[in-house]
Amino acid sequence: MQRGAFLLSFWLLSLFVLNIALTGCNRSETKSINNQKSKVQRLLTDGNRLMKERRYNDAFDRYYNGFLLARQLNDGCALLQFNNQLGLVKYRQGKFTEAVPYIKEALIKRSFCADSDAYEPHGMLNTIALAYEQSNMADSAVAYYNKALVAIDKLHQNAKRAGAARGMIYGNLGGLYERENKYSLSEHFLKASIAINNRPGYDVNDAITAELKLAKLYLRTKRNKEADSVFIQAKEHLERQQALHDVNAMSVKDWYYLRWQYFDKNDMPLAAYSALKRFNQLKDSIEFTTKGLAYADMEKSFQVSKQHQQLVLFAKDNEIKKISIALIATLVVLVIIIAVLIALSLQRSKKHNTRLQETLDALERSQHFLQGLLNNLPIILYQIDPDGKITNSIGAGLDDVPDWSNDQLIGVNAFELAPDLTNAFRQAMGGKAARAVNAFAVNDDKFYFDTTVLPDQTTAGGIIGFAVDTTAVNRQAIRLTELNKFKDKILSVLSHDLRAPFSSIIMASEVLKLKSKHISGEELGMIMLGLRETASKSIGLLEGLLLWAQSERRNFVYHPQLVNLHNNIAEANGVYLYAQQRKNISLQNNIPTGLTLMAHHQMLLFVNRNLISNATKYSPDGGIISVSARADNKEVILTITDQGAGMTAEQINQLFKIKDKPVPDNHHGAGIALSICHDMILQMNGRIWAESIPGYGSMFCYALPVINQ
Repeated sequence: MQRGAFLLSFWLLSLFVLNIALTGCNRSETKSINNQKSKVQRLLTDGNRLMKERRYNDAFDRYYNGFLLARQLNDGCALLQFNNQLGLVKYRQGKFTEAVPYIKEALIKRSFCADSDAYEPHGMLNTIALAYEQSNMADSAVAYYNKALVAIDKLHQNAKRAGAARGMIYGNLGGLYERENKYSLSEHFLKASIAINNRPGYDVNDAITAELKLAKLYLRTKRNKEADSVFIQAKEHLERQQALHDVNAMSVKDWYYLRWQYFDKNDMPLAAYSALKRFNQLKDSIEFTTKGLAYADMEKSFQVSKQHQQLVLFAKDNEIKKISIALIATLVVLVIIIAVLIALSLQRSKKHNTRLQETLDALERSQHFLQGLLNNLPIILYQIDPDGKITNSIGAGLDDVPDWSNDQLIGVNAFELAPDLTNAFRQAMGGKAARAVNAFAVNDDKFYFDTTVLPDQTTAGGIIGFAVDTTAVNRQAIRLTELNKFKDKILSVLSHDLRAPFSSIIMASEVLKLKSKHISGEELGMIMLGLRETASKSIGLLEGLLLWAQSERRNFVYHPQLVNLHNNIAEANGVYLYAQQRKNISLQNNIPTGLTLMAHHQMLLFVNRNLISNATKYSPDGGIISVSARADNKEVILTITDQGAGMTAEQINQLFKIKDKPVPDNHHGAGIALSICHDMILQMNGRIWAESIPGYGSMFCYALPVINQ
C-alpha cells in the first residue's frame, strides 16, 4: 500500500516537472524572437554607421546578415530596408548592375510594409535609373527616370517635396541627354532643374550641379557667351554655399575643370593655366581624402556565403532545441527515476556507496592532476562561446607577457583581441579545425603565438583553442631578416657606387703608365687633381658607409654636437672645387657664418658632400649652385639649388630608395648615396626631400633641429 502511494506521488511529480519544462520552452521561444528582432535593428544601425564611414564591404556584411534574419522572421519592413541599403552599398562600390536587383526587390517589399513612408518609390526608381546610366544603358535609365516622375506626381500632399524631387530628376535627365548628344532635350531639362532648385528653401547644390552640366553643354556646342553667363551664376551660388559651409567639393572641382576648358578654347592661356592648376589642387585633395577610405575594402562574398550557411544552421538549431527541451524534460524525469533507484540501491548496499565515493575521489585526483599539469605547460588552453567571448582560460602561456593573465582573458571578445585569427575562428565555428600565427603588441613589444582552434563538441558554435608561445623564435626570424636586408644594402653599395671611382683611378693610372713621356706638366697636374678628387669622393663614401653601418646597428647611440653649417658646407665643397672649375660652375654659400645646429659632424659632412656632388654633376657649364638656410626656434632648413635638367615626379619618388638594379647615370640618385643620406638625416631627427620641375633645375632640402631632441 505504501509502495503504491509512493509510486503515484512520484509520477505526479514527474508530470509537474514536465509541464514546467514545456512552459519554459514556449517562453524561451518568445524571448528568442524578441532577441532576433533586436539583433535585426542592431545590424541595420551598424550598417548605417559603416556606410557613413565608407566601409562598404563591412556595411554589406551587416545588411546581408540582417536581411537573412529578417527573412527568417518574415519581417516585410525590415526586408524593405535591408534590400534598399544593400542596393545602395553596391551602387557606392561602383557595382551598378548588382545594385539594381536589390533596389527592385525593395520596391516589391514596400507593398508589404505598412510604415514605408521613409522609402518613397521615386527615390528608389531614381537610384535604379542612375545605376543603369552608369552602366551605359541609356534607354533603361530614361525609362526609370520617367517612372520616377510619374511616382512624384502622386505626392499631392507635399508640393514642395515633390518639386524638389522633380528638380533633381530633371537634372539627371539633362545630364544623360547631354552625354547622348541630345542637346535640345538636355538644355530643356537642365534649365527646368535650375529654375526649380534656385528658389528659396530648395537644394541649391542640385541647382549648381545642373548649372555645371548646362555650362558643359554650351561648351560642347560652342556657345561660349552663354557658357560664361552660366559660369558666373554657378560661381555666385558656390560662394554663397561656401559662406554657409554647405558646398560640395566635387562641384567646386568641376567648376574649375570646365572653366579651364572655356579659357583654353578662347585662347586665354594664363587664365586657363590658373584654372587648371586650381582644378588639379582640388582633385589631389579629394583623392587624398578618399583614397584610404572609399574602395580599400576586400571582397567578402565568400564570407557572406559562409555566414548565410551559418544562419541557416542556426535556424535548424532552433528547431532542434525545441525538441531537445522536450527530450531534456523527459530526461529529467528519467534522472529522477534513476536517482530514486540509486537512493534505494544505496540504502541496500553501503559497499556500493563506498565504491562510488572511491570513484569520485579518483576523478577529483585526476582533475587536480590535469589542472596542475596545464598550469605549468607553456601553452594557453581556452574556450570561446558562440558570441566570440572567452569563457575559460588556463595554462602558463601568458607568464612571459607583462600585464596579462588568464583571468584577464575571461569575458574578452576573441575577435577583437586577435583580429588576425578571425578566419581561423570562423572556420572552427563552421566545424573545421584551423591553425594560424597571431601577434599582438604589449608595451611596444610584440608577442607571437602558434594557435590551433577546434570546434567545441559540447557547445554548438563554440571553439576550443590552444596557443603555444613562439615569441622567441619569431623575434629571431625577424632579426635574421633585418640582418639580411642590411647585408644586401652593404653589398649593393660596394658593387655599384665604389666600382665607378676605382675604375676611374685604374684608367688614369694606365694612361700615366702608357703615355707618361708624352704628357705635359699641366696635363699631369689635371690628371693628378682628378685622381685626388676621385679618391676623396671614394674615401668620403667609405666614411659615410661606415657611419651608416654603425647607425643601422641596434646598439648605435646618436650623440649630436653643435655644428657651424656655413663651415660644414665650405668643407664639403672643397672636394669639388676642381670639378666646378672645369665646368666654370660657381657655388654661392649664402648661409650666415654664425648659423649653428645640433647634428653629427661627419654624418652632416657626408650628406652635404653628396648633395653638392649631385648639384655639380648635373649643373650645365657656367651654372650656379646656390646654398642657403633659414632657421626658426625649432629647426634649420638648408636648401641646395642647381640649374640642371630637373627631374620628373617619378624620379623624385625613387631618389631616396635603394634600387635592385642601378639606373642610367643621367638620372638624379643613380647611386646608393642618397639613400644613405636619407637614413643619416633620419638618425639626426631630421627630414630630407627634393623639389624639381623638368627643365628648371632641382632643389634638395633637409631640416634638422636647432637644439638636441
